[in-house]
Amino acid sequence: MTLLPDHPGIKLAEILAVSNIGLNKFSVYMGCREQEIVELLNGSVSLTKAMALRLSHVVGGSWSKWMLIQEQFELQLAQRDPPRRNPPCTPSARRT
Repeated sequence: MTLLPDHPGIKLAEILAVSNIGLNKFSVYMGCREQEIVELLNGSVSLTKAMALRLSHVVGGSWSKWMLIQEQFELQLAQRDPPRRNPPCTPSARRT
């Protein structure tokens, strides 16, 4: 089984642990609600471009690097759980 790349929230949690900053203070720096940070850290929401831009200013790295982490995570999820195929469509009777 192939391991999935980390969700951006996991990367953010690692950075916050090293920086020893609380969620409340970090959310103030980010200009968003603390709940938004918690949801991202838990992986219950996807990283948006707006949040990636904020992260790039506050934490560092480019916004595109943050979005790449999100895209790689989503791609791995899609490859792990491919959509179910519907039965092929049958041609309808031609109207005359």
